[in-house]
Amino acid sequence: MRISESQNHIISEVSGNICDAGTSAEAIMEDANLYADTANNLQSQFDELNGTLGGYTTRSRDS
Repeated sequence: MRISESQNHIISEVSGNICDAGTSAEAIMEDANLYADTANNLQSQFDELNGTLGGYTTRSRDS
């Protein structure tokens, strides 16, 4: 079976779209990893602050 020029063009377009989707997915994963790192850093800063305050922020919620 011979592939027509039109079919070949469609296959090429679809292949390009699949590659673009893969690239987008990689970029989304990189962003997600940056957000996770930021969240971890903020949690560490909060833990440090909470320790500096002698647990005040935790105790104030319990009162």
